[in-house]
Amino acid sequence: MTTGIASPSAPRASDPTVLAGLDHVADEQGLVPHAEVTRWIDHEIAALAAGSFHRTLPANQRRCARPRRPRTLLGCGMLRFAVVLSVLGACGGAAPSGGNATEPAGRKPAAPEVAFTQFVDEFFDAGNRYSPSDAVGNGFHAFDAQIEDRSRARIDQRIAELHGFQDRLAAIDHSALGFDSAIDAQAIEFEIKGELLSLEVTRPWANNPMPYAGIPGGAIDVLMKRDFAPRKDRLRAMVARLRGVPAIYAAARANLGEPPKEFTDVALGMAKGTSGFFEGPVAAWARASAAGDTALFAEFDTANRAAIAASRAFVEWLENDLMPRSHGRYAIGEARFLDKLRFEEMVDLPLADLLAKGEANL
Repeated sequence: MTTGIASPSAPRASDPTVLAGLDHVADEQGLVPHAEVTRWIDHEIAALAAGSFHRTLPANQRRCARPRRPRTLLGCGMLRFAVVLSVLGACGGAAPSGGNATEPAGRKPAAPEVAFTQFVDEFFDAGNRYSPSDAVGNGFHAFDAQIEDRSRARIDQRIAELHGFQDRLAAIDHSALGFDSAIDAQAIEFEIKGELLSLEVTRPWANNPMPYAGIPGGAIDVLMKRDFAPRKDRLRAMVARLRGVPAIYAAARANLGEPPKEFTDVALGMAKGTSGFFEGPVAAWARASAAGDTALFAEFDTANRAAIAASRAFVEWLENDLMPRSHGRYAIGEARFLDKLRFEEMVDLPLADLLAKGEANL
């Protein structure tokens, strides 16, 4: 069932009240509004006025569950929907509850749309496989019993995988995609470029011990906090992840060169907290979750003790091996910084303008 907009003519994103609502949402999300967002807002408001906006947007919701931040007004169906509701709230309108502005009922999707949908599914499945802890947080549970593999071989495999996705995306005719899919394609293109910039250029896996220090605790914590399955099932997944903790620390020893001292200082504090976290809150949660299943708790206890021992050994390594050679620089330079902003945040401003905006908000 659909409901039309209260006013006889739909507002446009160029209207002052609409721009004010857009600016408000952009500020809330830490974003910079630009022409592409305005064009999209006009499109969606027109769809709302026609009573044909599809509120649930299942495909775009799935694409929004990205391994990392959905930090753009583009490429995330639910965030786009929130923007429109905010804009309509400023204009006194009301959103309809059904219909689909981008795919008329009964129309068969074009070949590029079908190829892009398959690409999206495979792209995010691969990202969830590479970062299974993030996958749990995003609501995907195919990899609950896995922990991140940050060996050099797996990193190289991920780089090759991303280049393959980049080539596949470039081969899809973007001009033949629907409106939302074309925007999502651009967002994913930037997502790929941003991750490749990190893995191939700035290389935190080789010069920042903090991710290695943070993965073990984060991988366990998300299983405790997310109530997506019975506690015994999550405990079994926890046992599997705990068994992979020593490999995380082994990857750190093999990959890290000469990180900045500041990074090693922070990593050391993080690593020191891991053993206490495993000994205290994690063990208490596991005992309660086992609910008298002594065999299951014994499996946990064995894996947890090994993880605690590995975390303590990692602390010693950070103090005695990595810290003395932590003479690296953390600055990545202007060009890389601007690339990072463009790819990860879709912010494309000169450094002087960025500095002026920052200073204006001090």
